[in-house]
Amino acid sequence: MLPQGMLGLLVCSIFAATLTTMDAGLNQGAGIFVRNFYLPVVDPDCPERRLLILSKVATGVFGLVMIGIGLWFSRFREMGLFDLVNQLAVSLTLPMVVPLCLGLFYKRTPAWSTWSTIAIGLTCSFTVKYLLGPEVVSWIPGLEGPFTAEETTQFYLFATVAVVAGVCIAWFFFTSLFYDRSSPAYRASVDEFFTRLWTPATEDSRDDAHVDRSVGGSIGKLSLVYGAFVALLCLIPNSMQGRLCFVACGGTMVVVGAVLAYRHRETSSSARRP
Repeated sequence: MLPQGMLGLLVCSIFAATLTTMDAGLNQGAGIFVRNFYLPVVDPDCPERRLLILSKVATGVFGLVMIGIGLWFSRFREMGLFDLVNQLAVSLTLPMVVPLCLGLFYKRTPAWSTWSTIAIGLTCSFTVKYLLGPEVVSWIPGLEGPFTAEETTQFYLFATVAVVAGVCIAWFFFTSLFYDRSSPAYRASVDEFFTRLWTPATEDSRDDAHVDRSVGGSIGKLSLVYGAFVALLCLIPNSMQGRLCFVACGGTMVVVGAVLAYRHRETSSSARRP
């Protein structure tokens, strides 16, 4: 059992690590709300002082929302962590990924297609979780039931993926029927975006190329250091399988770092030649 002082230090460390990530998320959410929604949509002439006050209020509101979500998630403490993470990933991430991926290849959609697809996808996620159950597939031979807890968890996972992906994809392409009603300015911005998207990236100057090579070389050196440190962890008393895992992970980082450092040295040498 840990001493009381060490236990308190451990708890403080957990809170510190959590707050470090949480404050960045709260600031990012408040910044997106203020700069990308309130300022351009609600009040374009809003002064900076009022925006600062609004950002503080938004940070507090988002913090309360996150606390509420945490309390709501405590209801699923009986569910395994792996199953909970998978369910959250498909329920929250999939509605956002579908319009993001399709929007990179298909441009004939109105401006409201993205957020409406996300809203419909989130609605489908909650519908599958609370209004459907494994009994809906009991008519399929071999799936009559009764269902175990593991089978129920897998049903919700696969059903969420199927329903959310199908509905989101169908709705995203359905909104293309309203593309011709979009304003000429919006369609011009879409055409400009895809023109820039399809234009190959080129180096603007030798200075930019030098910066890119420097970044690659720095990443290579860091990979060498971190990889060597991870590989040295094999000296910790462990099973042979555990030692080999440390060597494999560290060795992979060392190899990647060596390749990046070598490429940086070669490109730097060639750039210095007349």
